[in-house]
Amino acid sequence: MTAGIVIAVIGSFAFAAAAVLQALGADQVAQRAAVREERRQSSKAHPSLRSTVATMLTVPFLVGFVFDIVGFVATILSARLIPLFLSQTIISARLVATALLAMVVLHVRLAMRDWIAGTVVVAALVLLAVSAGSEGT
Repeated sequence: MTAGIVIAVIGSFAFAAAAVLQALGADQVAQRAAVREERRQSSKAHPSLRSTVATMLTVPFLVGFVFDIVGFVATILSARLIPLFLSQTIISARLVATALLAMVVLHVRLAMRDWIAGTVVVAALVLLAVSAGSEGT
């Protein structure tokens, strides 16, 4: 059961890393587009198919895609090793991990309510993991 919990946590962090890296790739493309638009003196900058493709081809976005695959595989493995309700709950806690990684990598400031919500989610996960027993046959 411990292996399943560890794999689920790895999956959760993999999904969080993917989200942050893909946001970083999108931010890089947006910054380059802003510089080009500033040179043209135009105020109508909006997403286009070209900017979407450019975002998908950045290194952070591609590495994030690899982390998405790792997270997906970890989700499947953990669902086979631990009860599904526990696996899915841990995987869905990626929101907390994403907020913490975004704070470090993207320099996002978290409000007090974000810290409280994250603490409540982690505490609930710990209680759920402690209370989870083996599945019936």
